[in-house]
Amino acid sequence: MRNTIVITLLISISIIFFGCQKKVITEKTSMDYVQNQLDKLAPVTLTHDLSYLPAKEIKVIRLLVKASKLMDELFLSQVYHENP
Repeated sequence: MRNTIVITLLISISIIFFGCQKKVITEKTSMDYVQNQLDKLAPVTLTHDLSYLPAKEIKVIRLLVKASKLMDELFLSQVYHENP
């Protein structure tokens, strides 16, 4: 019984120790690979009939879209400093 507890404790500690290490990227992926992955994605155009919304709500939606584009740029620069 004592051996089982010790083994379980050692396994738990090793999982915590090795599972919490930060992954470090040491090399860049080739642009050919990235372009190949992007080519697999299908372009999508989202549309919706906004005619039933009041003008104020349409303005809010446009502001939210504008804010989301700014947030995308911030996220990309936080993830990697060489992102455009």
